[in-house]
Amino acid sequence: MYGKNFNLLVLLILVIVVAQFVFPVSAEASCKQGNESSGTVIIGTVEGDSHTFGKDSVATALEDEGFEVIDLGNGVSAESFAANAKEKKAILCSVSPL
Repeated sequence: MYGKNFNLLVLLILVIVVAQFVFPVSAEASCKQGNESSGTVIIGTVEGDSHTFGKDSVATALEDEGFEVIDLGNGVSAESFAANAKEKKAILCSVSPL
């Protein structure tokens, strides 16, 4: 890809723009399906990581599948992930890689 003057940044921006249109439509459809939760998921980005697009995309996808998603935000410590997961009895803790 790189040797053929392929601009990866343009492709990444295109994916972000498309996702902004697709995810809200998909979230509206899931709201109409019912309120039964599949479980609680804790999600966030670890300390030192500021990438939120992946976190937000995963959170939306999980919500679409019926999970209750608790987004702790950015720069979250390991201790905070563990405490929240225990307190909310989460079945999954989704942490961004650093």
